[in-house]
Amino acid sequence: MSPTRTGGMPKPNAIRADRAKMLELLEALDEPRHDASGKDLRSGVRHQCRLRLAVDVTQPGGDKSVHEVVVRNLSATGMSFLHSGFLHVGTTCAMQLMTADNAWQNVTGKVVRCRFVGGRIHEVGVILSETLDLDQFIRVKLSGTILLVDAAEDFTALTSYHLTKGGLKVVVANHGVRALKLVEQQAFDLILMDVEMPGLDGPTLARTMHERGINAPIVALTAADTDENRKACTEAGCDVFLTKPVDRQQLIEVVQHYLRPAEMLTSKYADNPEMTDFIRGFVSGLPARVKQMQEHLQAGDADKLLSQARQLKAIASGSGGCGFDPISDAAEALEKALADSPDWEAAETAMSDLGDVARRVKFTPPDA
Repeated sequence: MSPTRTGGMPKPNAIRADRAKMLELLEALDEPRHDASGKDLRSGVRHQCRLRLAVDVTQPGGDKSVHEVVVRNLSATGMSFLHSGFLHVGTTCAMQLMTADNAWQNVTGKVVRCRFVGGRIHEVGVILSETLDLDQFIRVKLSGTILLVDAAEDFTALTSYHLTKGGLKVVVANHGVRALKLVEQQAFDLILMDVEMPGLDGPTLARTMHERGINAPIVALTAADTDENRKACTEAGCDVFLTKPVDRQQLIEVVQHYLRPAEMLTSKYADNPEMTDFIRGFVSGLPARVKQMQEHLQAGDADKLLSQARQLKAIASGSGGCGFDPISDAAEALEKALADSPDWEAAETAMSDLGDVARRVKFTPPDA
């Protein structure tokens, strides 16, 4: 049984959403959007919704009306919806959202954008007046196994609770030596580790894992957010640096980033038998190539890193190379960061993006 609305929201007027048309537009709008390196252009986590919602709007001039809309997505600080009309920036919106427990919650916000998408339909972006606890509205389901390395029992208990609630399996190690034994016994999709552990500290542990061939992403957790700690973690090969106390939503976003299914990249020449051997050789050698580039980055050797970036840009290109344009574009971004006077911060970002794209590369024989 559907819950009964409360709060005196008026019934929508005659301006109603063409739901079929809006759902069609939603599918098009939700297509992935990436930059030249293949990185998702959308920042943060937005949860797709397909809700009909009555919105009580007050235009900047004081005019009031109620409209039926179709929600597109929802985040902790905002939402967007499709609306059969134009709403001015600054318009106040009063809405009622249904929680995952089938209860209604009143929320308010202001329009920050309104763009035409087709017919009379516009996409409206709203910044909420209060931050939402997304756990009340979205039941995020993830799959994977995480190794949590931390000596603080209260922290591991609380963090494990939040992660397992989302469907993840969490294995806890209270010191580095135990963590090394665990990674030899089973595979992990993600590793969360404290930086300031007694005995084997976080950077040393991360470096040792990489030396032993453990390629799972590593998230460093620390209560001491210092340049020294950040540098030590980066040089040790940690992928992300989070400061304790870790915001729950931020932690979930990081985990989602690394555990969400990634669209694999195949060569644009995958169906050409004459290119098969070249593509196979490129794909099999790419992990070693990227690792060597990461070592040059950590050593601060701009000349060698620039040379390899240019080589990779050429060999991966769809014009005269193996047909992996996203790899070529990522290598070009790294080249631009190093040309003339090296911008090491930009180079680190470009190298990280290159690594993300490289992990998605797949060899597909012509007859596959």
